[in-house]
Formats: sequence, structure tokens, C-alpha cells
Amino acid sequence: MRKTTDILVYSKDDIHWWSCWFTQLSLCILALVFRNNINIDIKWSVIEVFTKHILGAFLIRQLYFNSKFQFKANTKVVLGLSVLVNMMLIFRYMTLKKEGATWWGPIVLNDIVLYFLMFGQMFQEYTVWGTKLLKWRQDLVFDQRFRNSSDESEKHIRTNIESIIQQIEDEGLDVDNDNSKI
Repeated sequence: MRKTTDILVYSKDDIHWWSCWFTQLSLCILALVFRNNINIDIKWSVIEVFTKHILGAFLIRQLYFNSKFQFKANTKVVLGLSVLVNMMLIFRYMTLKKEGATWWGPIVLNDIVLYFLMFGQMFQEYTVWGTKLLKWRQDLVFDQRFRNSSDESEKHIRTNIESIIQQIEDEGLDVDNDNSKI
């Protein structure tokens, strides 16, 4: 229903969060590839971050890139796990900051903030979904009702203009000099 009711809104919302997720995933990968300090133990924070990205990909796919907005039990479990991992990362970030992980700590913090924004967006989508769906259905009904009906007033005006032009051509009137006759 989502894809057929309003594809532009559907795409706009979905692409934004998918691109945020992909950008953050790329940032995490590149931070690990180009790290400059390897004597800090970041194994658990890396595991948590990438676990959260896998869960986030599932959530984005399930909630946004799905033909129906379905908030099933498995989606709720994955969402709960994502929130839990995100909370755990807050404590992991504080540990990283104390250890001096200046190259990995900001990436983790950015990841935490991004996911809280995504959770907020998902909550907002969940709370207004009924209203949005009703509006999409109303717009769809309006479009279906008036899509095939032609605008008679435009045809009438066009016909009158063409008849005036035809009269001017038939009578050989000069538009600039014979305004009163037209």
C-alpha cells in the first residue's frame, strides 16, 4: 500500500535513513582501516558497533523498505536489542574516552547519536502512521476520482479563442487597427 499510495514521500523518508546508516557504517569501517593507534583494546566496542549496524540494517529494511508498515514481534525484538546495544555503547564510549581512543571514540559517539535519532524517527513514524495512511488514502481516492475527468472550462476557453482567431482570419481584420470590430 505504501508504494502505491505516495511513492515520493515513501522514497524520501526511506532513502534518508538508509543513506545515514550507510554513511555511518562506512565511517566505522574507514576508521578501523586507517587507524593510527593499535595499542588500545577496542574489540568489544567494534563488536557492539557492527552488531548494532546489522540490527539497524534489518530495522531500516523492515520498517522503511517494506511494501507494508509492519511492526511485528521480530521487529520489536530487534529494535529492543538495538536500543540495548546503543545504551551499552554509551558506557563503552566512556571507557574509550578514559583510555584515550581519540580516533575511535568520536566514531562511537557519532554512532550512538545517529542511532538515537533513528530511534526517535522510528517512534515518530509509528505514532503518526495511522494519520499518514489516512491522508495517503484520501489523496489516492481524490486522484482516482479526478484523474480521468477532463477540465471542461479549459476546453471551452480554448474553443472560444480558436473561434475568435478564425473570425479574424475569415473577415480579414487587422488586429492593431480594427480593435472595435473584434
